[in-house]
Amino acid sequence: MTIYKYPLVIADRQLVSMPVKSMVRAVMMQRGVLCLWAEVDPLSTVVSHAFYIVGTGHQLPDVPYLYYLGSVIDGSLVWHVYQELRAELAKTVTP
Repeated sequence: MTIYKYPLVIADRQLVSMPVKSMVRAVMMQRGVLCLWAEVDPLSTVVSHAFYIVGTGHQLPDVPYLYYLGSVIDGSLVWHVYQELRAELAKTVTP
């Protein structure tokens, strides 16, 4: 396993190409950019992972298997980061 960093954009939904064997470990601002860090198996197949950025006071998306990753303060704003899990993985994750 290797730690990789992935910059995110502040958008309702975005797809990030990451190895299928990935586990997000942190979300933080770095030099004004929202980033996530994940443990990945760089030898596993790369697939699209869906992430959602939700501002405080905004409604959560109506998505099955939405998993909370963390909250990030950006000046006066607070962003809450979620990942849409695949159904088979969602069964193994306890909220």
